[in-house]
Amino acid sequence: MLKRRRPPSPAFVISLVALFVALGGTSYAAIKLPKNSVGAKQLKKNAVTAPKIKNGAVTASKLNTAGLTVPNAVHATSAGGAPPTGPAGGALAGTYPSPSIAPAAAATSVAANPATATDPCGGSPPQTGIFCGNSSAFWSGGLYAGDKVQFWRDRLGVVHIAGEAHRSSPFAINGGGFLFYLPPADRPQSFQVFPVAVGQSAGAFGAGVGILIVYPANFPSPAARGGVSLIDTSSGGNELFIGDVEFRTDG
Repeated sequence: MLKRRRPPSPAFVISLVALFVALGGTSYAAIKLPKNSVGAKQLKKNAVTAPKIKNGAVTASKLNTAGLTVPNAVHATSAGGAPPTGPAGGALAGTYPSPSIAPAAAATSVAANPATATDPCGGSPPQTGIFCGNSSAFWSGGLYAGDKVQFWRDRLGVVHIAGEAHRSSPFAINGGGFLFYLPPADRPQSFQVFPVAVGQSAGAFGAGVGILIVYPANFPSPAARGGVSLIDTSSGGNELFIGDVEFRTDG
């Protein structure tokens, strides 16, 4: 009669499992893959990520640039090597790559007063660039200097007023009123005050000193905005010698 075998104990089964695991791990560690044995088939999709790529490993010869788009790319030859082209501006004239220095700004002569009953500066708004006054008393270009009263803006944005003016009737010590009005683009943002010479003639301009005021563009009274006025002279006379006064329109 055959004896009935007993099943292995749980402890024996666990010990066998542990043994197989240990042997399997040792065998796996001992396996060495042959050179060039891993190919595209062995790699999982998306297995090679950016951190896994060695810096400098991907060179231009490894890239297929057909259809490759680089956003906002600029060729170095266009940005750094090619000369500029097109028309020059500001203080330059001509065209690139060989611009020239722009010529000096042309001066505008103040136009003659019509010497009529109506003062061109008395309108609303006053006319610009023309001598003020009417047939009884008006300003005009000086009698002694070659250049009459002129104004211009230079390449640096500075406005100049220069020349000599004559008044048909003598002005008093309190001044001679408005000479002319500047165009809106040439008006300052604040009062501009300059000392000027006054007298009876070119040889006697040192006889008196006056004050020339240029009214700002934002003056409360529109009738005075941009006006160029002679006030507070130390003596009466007919001649005003401005010389060359200058100011900026942004300050």
